[in-house]
Amino acid sequence: MTRQLESDEELVLLTGCDDTSEASLMRGLLEAHGIPVLIQGEHTHALHGVLTDNDEVRILVQRKHLSEAQELLDATIVTDEEDEDEEQPAPQSVLSKWVRRAWLIIPLVPLLLILSLVPRELRLRPHRETHEEQLAAGDTAYEAKQFQAAEAAYRQALGAAEQLPEEEGHRPDARTRLALALMAQERWSDAEPLLRDALAEHSRQDEQETSRSFTKPPAFADDHAYLGEVLYKRKQYGEAETHLRTALSAYRGRFATSKELPTVLQLSTALIEWERPVLAVSALKETLGHLSVKMDESPERYKLLETLALAHQRAGQHEEAVRISQRALELGKRLHGETHPELFDLRETYAGSLRALGREVPGTTEAAR
Repeated sequence: MTRQLESDEELVLLTGCDDTSEASLMRGLLEAHGIPVLIQGEHTHALHGVLTDNDEVRILVQRKHLSEAQELLDATIVTDEEDEDEEQPAPQSVLSKWVRRAWLIIPLVPLLLILSLVPRELRLRPHRETHEEQLAAGDTAYEAKQFQAAEAAYRQALGAAEQLPEEEGHRPDARTRLALALMAQERWSDAEPLLRDALAEHSRQDEQETSRSFTKPPAFADDHAYLGEVLYKRKQYGEAETHLRTALSAYRGRFATSKELPTVLQLSTALIEWERPVLAVSALKETLGHLSVKMDESPERYKLLETLALAHQRAGQHEEAVRISQRALELGKRLHGETHPELFDLRETYAGSLRALGREVPGTTEAAR
């Protein structure tokens, strides 16, 4: 009976390992299942730094646990039975073992990534929905000229956008639209910081884009134009000119005539008020010079000519002011009718330049009589 007990308690070889870290993993596994383990050779490895052929790390267990331990290892450790040869054992490198294990893990990586993203997507979805709904509500209110309602909706859209990752690019658009709603209420100082932030964010996005449409102006061009208008309204003409010229350059580079015309008008008006009428003349002439023929009879051309006449007058170039005023009056009468209020400012410019030249203003003799 005693001999039988001694036989059960006897330590026997379970398996050999090429690496002490692998042996430690096995020991942890077995001891977690209540099987005591003795590792032979790990101290030798610590002394030598590497294992030699005679320095194999050996896993020993009591004979009574041998079959249980073997079943546990067979169920949890990947082995390559085709490479095992009991008569001529071939040492297996740690790298090759990890390579075989990696082939089992790699197919699971996409699934694991998807599963890790699910909680994040569930958390972000309500913010995306709020952003889209409030942006649409704000656009509807803005088009209906309900600017306070548009402001409220855009603020909620921006709040939702700020909860979303910055790389999704929702924040600058929400800031720009909110700024437009504030500009419509003439709240220039409130709109300015929003536009500056939107400009910085849109510029970063544009730098990161790999493909761009040649005909579509970048979003930051609009920010420059809006910010230029805000600064003009706040009488900060120097900085306003810088932003308006940057926007104008971007629009011209992308042939965006519909955006170029209001921008050059805003720039010219700012330059005239800043007492830089010669610069206004230059900007207006450049734009008029490359307008398409189909715009010869357009309200936009009339507005450009009207502003150009004023710029010439403010620059003391009264002959040019009279000549441009006459062209603009002819076009304005065809577009709006001879007595339309739209022509009032232009007639004032025309009369002022005629008086400066010492000429009679048409209609004044008859009125005096």
